[in-house]
Formats: sequence, C-alpha cells, structure tokens
Amino acid sequence: MRRRECISLLGTFLFLRSTTAESRSRPGTWQIGVITAYAPNDAEIQPRIDAFTNTLFSLGNHSRSNTDIFLKSASGNMDLMKIHARETVGRRPDVILSATTPATAAILAETKDIPVVFVSVSDPVGSGFVTHFARPDRNATGFVNTDPTLCAKWVEILKDVVPGMSYIAIMYNPKTAPYSKSYIEPFKLAAHKFDIEPDTLAVFDEKDIAAAIKAVRQRQGGIVLMNDSFNTNNRFLINSLTREHKVPTMSYNRHITASGGLISYGVDEVSIYSRAAHYIHRILQGETINALPVQTPDIINLTANMQTAKLLGISLPEAILMQASEVFE
Repeated sequence: MRRRECISLLGTFLFLRSTTAESRSRPGTWQIGVITAYAPNDAEIQPRIDAFTNTLFSLGNHSRSNTDIFLKSASGNMDLMKIHARETVGRRPDVILSATTPATAAILAETKDIPVVFVSVSDPVGSGFVTHFARPDRNATGFVNTDPTLCAKWVEILKDVVPGMSYIAIMYNPKTAPYSKSYIEPFKLAAHKFDIEPDTLAVFDEKDIAAAIKAVRQRQGGIVLMNDSFNTNNRFLINSLTREHKVPTMSYNRHITASGGLISYGVDEVSIYSRAAHYIHRILQGETINALPVQTPDIINLTANMQTAKLLGISLPEAILMQASEVFE
C-alpha cells in the first residue's frame, strides 16, 4: 500500500497521494482532483478551498475517510500547469475541480471523459469549454465569475471615486486572460460614456507591471484590473506600486482590495467554490454534466480600502461606503 500523506492548509485537510499515474487510490473512495493557477500558500485563496471541502463534507456520503482530494497549484506558471493537468488526469479521478481559465483549458486538453467542474472562469463559451450554458455538451460545466457587462460598473464606480479622472487603462496578461478581447470593447464603450480616454495595458511580467503603472501615473489616470489570475498572483506587487505612484485601481474581487487595492466590484468567489461542491456531489451521485447548467454569479460585492484611499489622497464618497459589503480600515 502506498503511503498517504495528510497535509493541513490553514485548517483544511486535503489528502494528497503520489502524483504518479499508477493505480487508483484506496478501494471504495471518491477521488477528486483540484487544480488552480494560484500559489499553494496564498492565504486569500485558501478560504475558497475551505468552502469547497467543508461544503462537500457537509452534503452526506462524503467524509475524509472515503474521499481523497488532491490539489495542484501552478502559481501562474503555464508550463507547470500543463504538467499538473497531465498528472491529475493520469490519476483518473472521478471528477476534477479546475480553478481559472488556464487551469480549465489545461485539464480539458488532457481529457474528454472525466467530468470537470470549473470555477473562476470568465468566458466558457469563448474559451471552448462549453457550447451552451443551459446544457453543457462536453465533459465540463461550472461557474462563471464575471462577464463583460461588469466593465461598465468598474468604470462608473472608479469615476465616482475619482471624479476628475480623464484617462483609464485596463490591465491584463493575454496569456492568462485569453478572453480579454470580450472585455476590451465594453470597457472602451463605458469609458467613452463617461468622457474618459480608454487604454489597454498588456503585461507579461513584473517589469511590464512596473512600466504600465508608471505610464498611468504620468497620465494621472486610473487602472482597472481585469479578472485575470496573473493579476491575482501579482496583486501584492501591483498594490505596492499603485500605492507608491498614487494610482487608483478598480479590481474584480475583494482579495485584491484586502491586499491593499483601492476598490473592487465583483463576485463572491468563496460562495462560488461552495456552489461547486454541490455540483461535484451531484456528479458523484450519478448526474451527468449536461444536466448541470453553467451558472452565473449570484452575489456581487463592492469592497473598499480606507487606508489605501487615505494614502492616495482620495475621500471615498458616502454612497460608495454605504453600498460596500466590506470596508478595510
């Protein structure tokens, strides 16, 4: 019998086995693969994993004695993502949870039959994961975290926070956000509506991030951070530089604001991971992918960081503070 290693990740126990593709794990156990584009020690991501495992184990039939969950995190490394995807599929799990578009693309390139439930995905149709939301026709279904219509709100809210802003840029990495084109046009339309000059910032590494932020500072503008795992993984650098150069930012999720970003408007990712556990449970009980429609966000939250606002010399409007579900002091 192979040795089973049990590691604790901030309170959630994930049972990890060897990553070789030899035999399946213990007889009579459910095997669930989890693959993400995030860093394995990311404290802001961990609550999502907690929500997934805790919800799954609360649904009955599943426990730590009969369910093995093995986690792979690529830390934004696309080559490593492909390796992890190949290893995960090689273990022939009963179902796979894939977090982010790059992770889902990597998994679906390796399997056409293992059921896949995706989360933190923006454009599953454009990415080729499904043809229809209502009745997925491949081996994947899941939960969308944003859609291009949010661009209008991102621009509007940042304009409310910085009324004099006349230049705004949306920042993303084309490699980790292949869906970026579907966001750029709505972003530009929203900017023009508010008489703001729009721009795009394609960044690929830390040097690009620094150069982009300095360029926006010279224009005395603001930045919208596209929903992109690259931005998530580099949020500490982005927040540090935007605070240093006093560039206001709008992001798509609270974890960027919690890490020092100015403001965010987006989906409750923790809730999505919890909902994904229900889909995983239903698949393990015998339901097919095409009976599980792709779901859109059900909770959108506004969050703000008062400390960052003060550092930038911005007085957050009372209306913004009243709408905010969370304010970081």
